[in-house]
Amino acid sequence: MFGKNASDTTTTPQKVSSDVCNVAQGTTITATIKVESNMRLEGTIIGDITCHGRLVLAPSGFIEGNVISKHILCEGKIKGDIVAQQNIHLFSTAVIEGNIKYPSMQMDTGAVFNGQAICTKNTN
Repeated sequence: MFGKNASDTTTTPQKVSSDVCNVAQGTTITATIKVESNMRLEGTIIGDITCHGRLVLAPSGFIEGNVISKHILCEGKIKGDIVAQQNIHLFSTAVIEGNIKYPSMQMDTGAVFNGQAICTKNTN
């Protein structure tokens, strides 16, 4: 239709860095989750998360599982180990119960962190 032949009917999704996977407050997901773009979590996830972009955990957000993400902005609660591949920012409302591996970390006054912090930045 409109000058396209039959072989043009399939489309390939384009990767856009501004894509965001949103999980709304009041939503609970029990699963292992892999996100190729960014993620904003206001609800609850029971399971491991791998996010290839930025993970934003709102104050109402809760994760019970391990987290791997390039960038992590945490205002909510995580019960599990965290690997921040580039940086992690724990805001004053954040509560972390688990270990964190990071090359760059910022922790605001009031944030709660019970675990071991391991800097992975190469110091050579």
